[in-house]
Formats: sequence, structure tokens, C-alpha cells
Amino acid sequence: MDPVQTSSTVVVQRLLDQLQVGDPAASRQLITATLERLRALVQKILADHPGLKRWEDVDDVVQNSSVRLWKALENHHPQTPLDYFRLAATVIRRELIDLSRKYFGPLGLGANQAKSWVADGSAPVAPIDLCSDSTNDPVKLGSWGEFHEYIDKMPADEQLLFDLLWYQGLTLSEAAEASGIAERTLRRRWRAARINLHNALLADDSQIEPDSP
Repeated sequence: MDPVQTSSTVVVQRLLDQLQVGDPAASRQLITATLERLRALVQKILADHPGLKRWEDVDDVVQNSSVRLWKALENHHPQTPLDYFRLAATVIRRELIDLSRKYFGPLGLGANQAKSWVADGSAPVAPIDLCSDSTNDPVKLGSWGEFHEYIDKMPADEQLLFDLLWYQGLTLSEAAEASGIAERTLRRRWRAARINLHNALLADDSQIEPDSP
């Protein structure tokens, strides 16, 4: 099965139905598709943090996450694509948080080598490109662990958007189908959630007004 196709709620529902009747191949297909998204995220993270590569590589992170997701599917039985997307997003987020704490925490191996979160040596890089509706371009954060931890503590309605659109890489139409929220409403809420994230993580002089273009 093409991993790209498994972001479709129809295909995921079919795999979940197979999982419910004990088909082990369904778990493998779900995990394979999810980890393709994780691989893309980790590749971008490591590209922004070359020093991290001396301790971890993409395959390490993907392998650890696959074990986590496999165990999660053994203990939890998602009934709908939305349930599965959110479970998988949580697993990915927790793995990235743990990786950040391991290397960039107070005693982390890479704590002294993490570069400042700046662009051109001075101005902060905006965490979300508010001029684009792209949902596949991860933020470029020096403190990317802070980004994941912030999302982990977000209100449920905002966290839902990041789970579907950022961690799982769904399109707006796919996320609307999975969540039951109208696409136009989803687009508006997604913009508002990104603004809230931007304002929470950037300095006061970089704040964006909710109704700004």
C-alpha cells in the first residue's frame, strides 16, 4: 500500500477495521505510513541541528517511535481515523520531547551546542509561516523541544489542529473529514492556533494581532 494513501480517512478506517479483527498486517501498514511522516519531520529537525547527528540519526528516532506506536496500538484500540491520528501524533510528540530533553535539557549532551533561535544572527524565526496555508513545513526552532512541549499543553481544540495538520501532515480537506469540522472553519481555526503559538514563543515585540493579514 502506498504510504501517502494511508492519510486518507477511508483507508485508515479500513485498516482500523482489520485491526479490530486481529489482522497484524493492519498495524504494520498504519505504523509504516505514520513513520514516513515522522521521518520527514526528523530529517528537518536534524538539518537545523547538525550537532545532534553525532548522537542520533533519523533511523534511531524512527525506530524508537515505531516501538512506542506498536505498544500504543497494543494497549489502545482506535475506533476511528481521528482516534488513530491523535494517538499517533501523541506518540511522535512524546518521542521528540524526550529526545529534546535528553540532549538539550540542563544536563543534556547537546545543551552547549544548541544554536540560538535566530535568523541572520538577530531576528527570531517565525515558528509558523502565517503567509502560507502549507501544513507540511515544520517550524525551524532552535528550541524545538519547547515547541513540542507547548503543543502538548495546548487546549484540546488547538492541539487537535496540530495533531492532524502538523504531526500527521493531513491536508485541510482530510483534516476536515476526519474531525467533522467544516474546512472553512478549520482553516480559520488553524490560522488562529498558529498565531497563538507564534505569540506564545516569540518576544513581545514580535506579537501578531489575531486579525492581522
